[in-house]
Amino acid sequence: GGAIRFKRPDNPESVLDLHGCRVEEAIDRFEKFLDQALVSGFASVRIMHGQGSGALGKALHKHFRNHPSLKNFRYAEPHEGGGGVTIVEFK
Repeated sequence: GGAIRFKRPDNPESVLDLHGCRVEEAIDRFEKFLDQALVSGFASVRIMHGQGSGALGKALHKHFRNHPSLKNFRYAEPHEGGGGVTIVEFK
């Protein structure tokens, strides 16, 4: 199948690509990325986890739900990358 490629933003620090990660690895990488993103002063970031079975997205959302640094998170709109991307907003 033809994989859909999204244009990368100019500042890659606001996007975390977790395609192909196991859940533990993805959460670990998210936490490291989060520290950098907060220091950089981003209001929001894009987490690219892909659709696949949906398991990685669900596990990440479960992790985000109780996260002290996060204000909001949602699956991206179709023009933002759809269900394979989560937009995370910081407090």
